[in-house]
Amino acid sequence: MTTRSAPAVTVVIPTYQRAGLVVRAVRSVLDQVPAPDRVIVVDDGSTDGTASALTDFGDRIDVLSQPNRGGAAARNLAVSSASTEWIAFCDSDDVWLAGHLACLTDAVSSTAGAADLYFDDVRLAPSAGGGLLFDLAGIDPSPLELRTDARAWAMLAHQPTMLQASMVRRQAYLDSGGLWPELSSRHDTHFFYRMLLDRPACAVAGVGAAMTDDARGERLTAGRGRAHGRRYWACTVLLYRDLLERRTDPDERRILADLLARGHKRLARTAWSDRRPRQAVTELTRGVMASPLTIPWSVLMPGRETPGVARSRHTLAAA
Repeated sequence: MTTRSAPAVTVVIPTYQRAGLVVRAVRSVLDQVPAPDRVIVVDDGSTDGTASALTDFGDRIDVLSQPNRGGAAARNLAVSSASTEWIAFCDSDDVWLAGHLACLTDAVSSTAGAADLYFDDVRLAPSAGGGLLFDLAGIDPSPLELRTDARAWAMLAHQPTMLQASMVRRQAYLDSGGLWPELSSRHDTHFFYRMLLDRPACAVAGVGAAMTDDARGERLTAGRGRAHGRRYWACTVLLYRDLLERRTDPDERRILADLLARGHKRLARTAWSDRRPRQAVTELTRGVMASPLTIPWSVLMPGRETPGVARSRHTLAAA
């Protein structure tokens, strides 16, 4: 792609207890050519010397601090403090690869900013299965694919978007309400649903970011790890319940209801394992109410998808 006048970009990096990693992430951002116009690191209440670790960057970055409120609130704070038209994200436990920012800004220039969301590929961490996100999602933009109606991407079994490889128009981010702080997990999935269901988006060829397994404990942006706890599934239920309240399209609602039911099923299994049978029955009942076909099929044949939902998901993805 031919580089034209590059759009102004602020990069947002939230961090919590990542003193040993955030420096690496910041360097990978500052090494981009062209460099971003501004880099904002939000220290989300770290107590491990993160602030000291960032001092060597001097005025090349801006550091904001807040009490520990989670990655969603940290990113929202940075976006509200930015003034550029475009916002790009990097996680403190991941890195940008060479050419990532140029790839996205070139895409903005070549499409005259026709999309509100631009994203390229991600190299997944070993704990998330490895490989490339675009391969997992089943998309192949070459060199880019601009969609005025990006619903099909939202409804894929694996969304092709991750925050650390995305650039969003700041006003679109603000108009959408940003990331939902109530979701301590899966706020990125919730955000991408709202962006892709309602706004134009552009997928760009090339691997722009690499996830790592270097952080101890939970990642700031979860990948597709298979072992999730009660909090993850509680957030899953919350996000799909919220989306169902927002959507009116019958096909979208059918898919979202199925995913909500599956979240309740997972909570029921967790409650049963924790010897809380009443809660397990409650969650199973809520799942049946959300999507009657899903729960019985799943209980009888774990891992199998409800046939009717599989057809509706395929139909919408092919639209």
